[in-house]
Amino acid sequence: RETMGGKVDVDPLRAAALALREKNGLPHGVAKLETAGGDGDRVDYFRGKDLVRYLREHPDKFSNVLKDKTERAPEESAAELVRAFMMKGLANRTERKFKRPKPGRTRLVKWPRTILPVKDQVWDEPSFYAWTFDRPKGVLYYITIALIPLVVIAACLFPLAPWWARMALVYFLMSILLVLLGLIVLRYTLFTLVWVASGHALWLFPNMMSDQVSIVDAFVPVVTFDKAKSWKNGWQARIATAAVCAGVVWLLASHTPDLDHLKQGAAQAHDSLFEYLDQLYSKDKTYLTSGSGAGGPGAPGGPGAQSGGPGSGQQFRGRPGDGMGGRPGGV
Repeated sequence: RETMGGKVDVDPLRAAALALREKNGLPHGVAKLETAGGDGDRVDYFRGKDLVRYLREHPDKFSNVLKDKTERAPEESAAELVRAFMMKGLANRTERKFKRPKPGRTRLVKWPRTILPVKDQVWDEPSFYAWTFDRPKGVLYYITIALIPLVVIAACLFPLAPWWARMALVYFLMSILLVLLGLIVLRYTLFTLVWVASGHALWLFPNMMSDQVSIVDAFVPVVTFDKAKSWKNGWQARIATAAVCAGVVWLLASHTPDLDHLKQGAAQAHDSLFEYLDQLYSKDKTYLTSGSGAGGPGAPGGPGAQSGGPGSGQQFRGRPGDGMGGRPGGV
């Protein structure tokens, strides 16, 4: 709020919450805060134990917010700070939706993707606390908003783009597609090998296939590893999976065409794609209808207008009421 002197008076409690949400602040997760009807919004949330650890590393960080200025344990400071956040409406206590590990895992995930509101808004160190306010928008946000109309205009003008720009975009998109497909194959192959051999769960980019995270968060963290209690866990399913994978590999190896045939097929697909794009771009390769241009192929008085003339290819068929002498029967 603004004071009489014209200066902005920042709420110290809100400033403390913003400091905790900075890049070097508290570790946080992003999840869907699910309501009773199954809907919900995506929110940022933190763990109470992480706040205790943060205050232990920064004991004097929020001395201007805490009422008791004496030296206290970080657990007590975290409890007072979170209670103040909840009374101010800056954070709410939540809990994870799924209380048991997923099949194939031995422990719960650190940052669940779905959380639920809790009726009792009290301090509990193992609990999750969701922020109820939005962070201030950065410069990158406004730059992105300004670029959206430019991207739409560029997409509308794309048919008028030069040939090299079209080809650059095609190769760029094809490269991204190949990289994503390669990562998907690699992550599932790596998981299957480790799980079948040891029972452990090793995931490369575990959030990559999730539709509940942003593009940046889809590649964070890079690797997660869930250690099994015993290598005997799920040994029947692992043996069956190994047998199925061996059968699939044998089928692919025994029915795969030779390398020359694969190269020929790839070259034909490449040429077909570029021929199609060339037809869209080049006006000389579009099919002209009758009356589209004077003296053009198939036009009255032009080359091929006479039946049997050079380059005619097709005989004109007149139609009643057609003042242009009819259309070619084909191209």
